[in-house]
Amino acid sequence: MMMHRLMFALSFGAVLFGCSSVPPEEMLGTALQEETHAREMADTVVDAAARARLFGPAVTAYEELLEAHPNSAQAQEGMFRLATIYNNDIRDFSKAVAMYRSYAERFPQGEKTAVAMFLIGYVYHNELQMLDSAKVAYERFLNTYPDHEMAISAQFELNTLGKPPEDLVPKEDAQTPTVAQGKGGS
Repeated sequence: MMMHRLMFALSFGAVLFGCSSVPPEEMLGTALQEETHAREMADTVVDAAARARLFGPAVTAYEELLEAHPNSAQAQEGMFRLATIYNNDIRDFSKAVAMYRSYAERFPQGEKTAVAMFLIGYVYHNELQMLDSAKVAYERFLNTYPDHEMAISAQFELNTLGKPPEDLVPKEDAQTPTVAQGKGGS
């Protein structure tokens, strides 16, 4: 009976303290290594499911960091990198938006909070074609960061919601002489 209590106490202690016994710096380092390895291989993988599997170890490592050290500076970096993986590499745009939103909520004064808020609108607009959600996100960004370097881009995106790309390129003026017209027969 005494042996069972000792084993239970040791097991319980390992569960309580085992998750966060690895320092956040080390966990971030491991996640970065996994991400780097995946990026090195990613150029050769075009299948979406295969890319998701390739980035799986990095995703897991970042998620473990976030769970073990949720308010650390390393978690802040890890959460933004995880959102970027979902957005750019795995191309799971719904998860990317959720992760960018979580980042902005958890780290309102974070180094990349403004970028995360802009990217929420960008992904809604350009990837998910959810124009109402994009409009809300861009307006929120502009209200929160009116002087941010990305404010011009956010205003452009807001002004062009739903417009096809061909409508955004200035049309050549019919009166402008072309090279062939400009060459006279002298």
